[in-house]
This record gives sequence, C-alpha cells and structure tokens, in this order.
Amino acid sequence: MLQKSSKSAKSLFRELDIRLGFGGGDLYDGDEAANSEKLIHTALDAGIRYFDTARLYGNGSGEGVLGRTLPAHRDEIILVSKVGILPWSMRTTERVKRKATQTAARFLPVAQKWAEALPPAREKPHAFQVSEMKRSLECTLKELKTDYLDILLLHEPTAEEAVKPETTAFLEQVRAEGKIRHFGVAGTFDEMQAITNAAPHLCGVTQFPSDGLNNNMATYQKASLPTAGDESAIITHSVIKHALTRISSHFEADPAAAKGWQDATGSAADDKTALVRYLLADALQKNPDGVVVFSTSKPERILDMVKATTMDTAQLEPLHDVFEAISK
Repeated sequence: MLQKSSKSAKSLFRELDIRLGFGGGDLYDGDEAANSEKLIHTALDAGIRYFDTARLYGNGSGEGVLGRTLPAHRDEIILVSKVGILPWSMRTTERVKRKATQTAARFLPVAQKWAEALPPAREKPHAFQVSEMKRSLECTLKELKTDYLDILLLHEPTAEEAVKPETTAFLEQVRAEGKIRHFGVAGTFDEMQAITNAAPHLCGVTQFPSDGLNNNMATYQKASLPTAGDESAIITHSVIKHALTRISSHFEADPAAAKGWQDATGSAADDKTALVRYLLADALQKNPDGVVVFSTSKPERILDMVKATTMDTAQLEPLHDVFEAISK
C-alpha cells in the first residue's frame, strides 16, 4: 500500500520499482469506453502501477474512464495528471456560443454564415490563471474519484507562465492541502530546459519527449541544469513513434541493414512489435532512475511492451548500431 509521505517522487519510484508507466492519451468514453477500460485492466494485470493522464485527454473524458476503474486500486498505484490545457468540453462559454449560433442557423438564414464561420472546436492551451488551474484540478479529482494526486504537472507552460509567483503559490497551496503529493512540469524539450533554468524549484518532476534518435534525456543531463535537487525525477515519453518511422524507412531503403537486423535479433525488420519493444527497452536504460511512459490503443500490445523491462544492455547493441547508421 502506498502511503502519503514527504518522500521525493524519485525515491517513491525507486522504492516501488516503478519503471514503466501507462499514458492515458488514448482513453475515451462513449463508443470507445469498452476498449479504454480493457486497456486499463490489461495494464493493471501486466503489473503497471503508474498511470499518466491529463484534463485534456479524451476531450475531458479520459479521466472519467480511469475513475471507473482505478479507485479499487488507488492504494497500489501512482496517479499523475496535469493542469494548463482545458479540453473543449470545459470551455463552457464557447460551447454555449457555438450551440446558440448553430441553433439560430436552423431558423434564420442570415445566421447560416455565422455558423459556417465558426472556428473548429479546440482545447484552450496556456490555461494557467489560478482560477483555471483550481477548476481543472477539482474536476480531475472528481473524475478520477480520488482525493489526491501523487503528481500534478503543469501542462506545456512557457517559461514566462511557469515562473509567475502565483503559479508556485497555487502548487504549494494544493500540496499543503493534501490534494497533491508532488508537482512538476511537462512540456516540450526546449521549454523544459528554459523552465528548469528559470524555476528549478518547480522541477521536482520533469516530463519531456525523448527517443533513441532524439536523445533529449542525454542532452538534459549533459546540460547540468539547476533542478529541485538530486531527488528530481525525470519522466520521458514519445519514445516510439518518431524513431519507429525512421527505422522502418531505413530498413526499407537498405535491405542489407534489414537482413543484418534479423540476423542479430532474430526478428524480421518489418516486425514492428519487436521494434517497439527494443525502443522501449532503450528508453528505460537511458532513464534508469525515472519512468518511461508509453501509450497504445490496442490492449493486446501492452503485455509485449512490458517485456521491455527484462531486456539487458547486450540485447540492445543491434538497435544502437541502427541508431548510429541512421545518424550518419
């Protein structure tokens, strides 16, 4: 059972041996609810105990799907969510205006041009006003059916937004109230570097994309950026898609490389399941003290992804050879 404590997130990961996390970006309610719930149950059965979500995901419905499944396991998991991007479903004023315009267009020909000119329904980024963050967090806790988050992340802020005193004050307040245990920042890699330099006190947890061909993890470590201390935790994500596309193209263009891969690994060059497993294993080894988050919309892939945690450095040598060949 996880207990609320003053331990750093990094210490918590280490103590619980949490290395791989499930990203909830593919969780939706409605027509996709059954598959989404199967994804969660499959992840739990596979031993996943770290679940990453956001108010944005599933246009605001992803947290609700998690909230129907995870409360029974709440004392066994780490639950992470974010504030800073509001889903379209929370943009009440915009939804009312859109509905009124569309209704008017049904009865008034003159209103038809207004309806046609409506911009696409979109989320609201940079929602870092204290009132917006408070509303977002309260909605998250309600949807997830929990009274606290293990980690709350600022979702893609600029450095200017992150360093505002009211942002820090909000995070410190909700932590003092017991609504969150830890806080940090999730963003693009360039912004993460800027924020870590400008506001290291916010970076007890940092989350950014990194893969074998864009090794932001190594760049971040070599930069010797100021952080919240030795116990700062790093979460990496987006470790598969970009690298997988480039490797697949490399094998298609170079049959000799494809054959070399198969000879070295026993896996066909077009076996994307095996490639994904290698990429995940590489990301895990590059971030040995943190967590690597993956996502998928196919429950059957989760068990195979978990196998990445058992691969050793020697097994990854063929992949590193491929990285080197592509990078030349």
